[in-house]
Amino acid sequence: RLAADMRFGDEHPVHAMVRALADAFADARAPTNAATVPSRSITANKPISVTAFMTSGECDDDYGDPSMVSLNPNEQLMKQVSFVAMAVPNSAINDYYLNVVTKLTATDRITLRNAVTGDVIPIQTQFQPVSGNPQYAFARLQSDEIQLGGTYTLASDSGFIAYVYGQGQYESIAYSVGSSVDRINL
Repeated sequence: RLAADMRFGDEHPVHAMVRALADAFADARAPTNAATVPSRSITANKPISVTAFMTSGECDDDYGDPSMVSLNPNEQLMKQVSFVAMAVPNSAINDYYLNVVTKLTATDRITLRNAVTGDVIPIQTQFQPVSGNPQYAFARLQSDEIQLGGTYTLASDSGFIAYVYGQGQYESIAYSVGSSVDRINL
């Protein structure tokens, strides 16, 4: 059914639309605490789009200010990007993370550098295999390893995908540090 044909009754319109489109979606829930979210591999035999939604820590029974980020396919690896570990003024966000995904065979070639001081942040030893796809590895750095408001350069000759996200009691934030938009041949 199209959303325009739906009869919502007493139900919130967004909930009715999600239920009507449920056959087109897969819902995989993870623990609320971002530090404990396991790695996952998603595969499909046709083109798909994957978006991660995150709620904040305790707002409205765990359904507070949400964040949303579209996930990049492994075919869209970047070689270098500079980004800001965005600090939100007067924010209740207290846990920030940087997730980096790269090929398992390339974890020793990836570098994270503070763009202001030039200091290299050692991340090579933090990589672990992605569950369900041992060709790739991921590293999760917490806010004590990256400075909020700091500018960083991530680089690898083999490519990577990276995301910054954070959560607090009433807020959350998530964004891709960049994206490659090369043509994907299907």
